[in-house]
Amino acid sequence: MLFPFLSTNDEDLKQKVSLLIVKIAHWKKLPPRSAMQLADRLLTSIELIENEKTVDIVVLSVLICLYMFNKSEFDYFHSTLVAEYFYFDSKATTLILSDEKLNLQKTLEEMTLTGDGNSDIKQVLKIPDHEKQKLLRYSRGFPNIDILAYIECFNEVLRREGNIRNPGFVHTFDYDSRGDISDSQLLQAYMTLFGINLATFDYYLSLISLTNKFSDS
Repeated sequence: MLFPFLSTNDEDLKQKVSLLIVKIAHWKKLPPRSAMQLADRLLTSIELIENEKTVDIVVLSVLICLYMFNKSEFDYFHSTLVAEYFYFDSKATTLILSDEKLNLQKTLEEMTLTGDGNSDIKQVLKIPDHEKQKLLRYSRGFPNIDILAYIECFNEVLRREGNIRNPGFVHTFDYDSRGDISDSQLLQAYMTLFGINLATFDYYLSLISLTNKFSDS
């Protein structure tokens, strides 16, 4: 599964991935040839993802793009995600400039509208049905999630690994079920529900390494 694209329709998924590649290429102002190279590398990495694994395609796309075209920024991104404390220096990365181009808010809103149709997929965490239905009823535009907040949520989910309250799933994300759930809490809940926490950051690096070998062969 390619999070946050929860569609099980192959054609729909291809369109969404193609559009993401265009947005990433536009963000980095890649010439057409470089954009095609990025597309080839990303599509190869998708083919290498193991069955029943969930990978965050936004994070993977950004990683591959930086690895190919801005190694120093890739190294900074990598060091941030493996550091003890999450902190992005806006002067050291151009990620902050990509919000409008990536339009994550619309993508995440679509995620909340389609998530209910994926309950039978093996990657989906088994939690009490009433908890899952309550979570999937939330629909919003995620106005407070820019690309840096998105990556911070991703980082939190990976660090949490399997430390998940079940039952009491939403309490995993410091939500006490009173009042409205925050954008970051809801995003982390979706990421965890669909299995992002089951693939380590090293797994993303291994995909990049493998695609690099394929491109050299």
